[in-house]
Amino acid sequence: MSCVPRALIAATEQLGIKVGTGRMHPSVEFDSQFDTNPGSLPSERRYQDLFLSIRPGVNIEYPTPQLELKTNLAFEYRRYLGIDSELTRRLSSFLGRALVEAQFNPQGHVRLHIANSFIRHAEPGNQTFYHRLLHSQNETTAQVDMIPFGGALKFAVEYSYFFDYYDRTTINAALEPRALDNTRHRLSPQITWKFLPKTALILDGNFLQTDYNNVPFGNSDLVNSDSKSFSGTLGAIGNLTRKTTLTLKFGYERLLIINPSTRNEQTNQWLVTTTFTYQMSETGQFQFDYTRDNQPTSLFQYVSANTATIAYEQQILGEFNALCKLSYGYNTFGEAITTPDSGAILPRRKDQRFTATLEFSYALFPWARLSLHPSYEKLVSNFVPEANSTEDVTSPSTVNYERFAIFFRLQMRY
Repeated sequence: MSCVPRALIAATEQLGIKVGTGRMHPSVEFDSQFDTNPGSLPSERRYQDLFLSIRPGVNIEYPTPQLELKTNLAFEYRRYLGIDSELTRRLSSFLGRALVEAQFNPQGHVRLHIANSFIRHAEPGNQTFYHRLLHSQNETTAQVDMIPFGGALKFAVEYSYFFDYYDRTTINAALEPRALDNTRHRLSPQITWKFLPKTALILDGNFLQTDYNNVPFGNSDLVNSDSKSFSGTLGAIGNLTRKTTLTLKFGYERLLIINPSTRNEQTNQWLVTTTFTYQMSETGQFQFDYTRDNQPTSLFQYVSANTATIAYEQQILGEFNALCKLSYGYNTFGEAITTPDSGAILPRRKDQRFTATLEFSYALFPWARLSLHPSYEKLVSNFVPEANSTEDVTSPSTVNYERFAIFFRLQMRY
């Protein structure tokens, strides 16, 4: 959702360095964030700290009638100062992202879209594992769109290949990063019928195959489970009134869990996606989202995530923007992975996550923006991992945590 003035957006789009028929937009962001719990540790072991970061980047847009090419590159160095403890300095890291998109024959009845996205970051790739690790993710997608009969019907097929690679260096001797590496193949057909000018029916299918390395964790026999999932959803998106829009999709998923040491198992789940948007005025917008989704994850067979979010955004005096967002998530996990010898299982896990975010931003110029972001986050879980005897910022004895953070950002984009 966004209430940024159209005049400001138009002014920003006229910036950049002209390259043929396209434009190149260099940018840089400076962040300063104070965090009461940067390692997401339980209250008795947390340390507060301040980090500084710089994020230079470049965005290139090159449109032609035959090809639309977009490239977005950004690199970041994040430095923790170790105010409370030197342990938090270990969280300092080099991060980055690279996105390349190409759309062939963008105005034709048959279109081809190819994209590759690479991200290197320090956050876990799922909500199961409680260690903060550096890892790199890459996803390559190819999508074919067929739009016959004037555009009312649209047929699309997308294939994507994803891999998640964890750095081999770790300060936790009990962890084997190779056990977290995984690859995913996804095939997604879709049919869209736009039976009214601003209303459409959507039928989705999805096949996802997830493969781990079958490498045990540390000295244990614990091995992540591969899986295959088949799902379908049916829904609609459109305007209820001039000021309200609604997206509503329901679906069903069957998940096949491939256990290396025991027989395969199946589980069935319902899927839901709901988005309601109300344009209260030209400068104010309210939005409600609810999603129920299922994904493969480490240490457990799957995670079923239920997330509800409400947000209100208000643009003030043409240059100020304010956003308030509240979110509640309830995650339930499948059976924990087992050891082939003993059959012992890890505790079954249920998480509740509360987040509250405020964002205030001010456009200094069309190419410069100041932002202030206070946020609060709390995780309550019944999962208790094995206690760790060392004072290690990445290995807490519980996953419960509470944190408050506030960061200041200066963003410049030409």
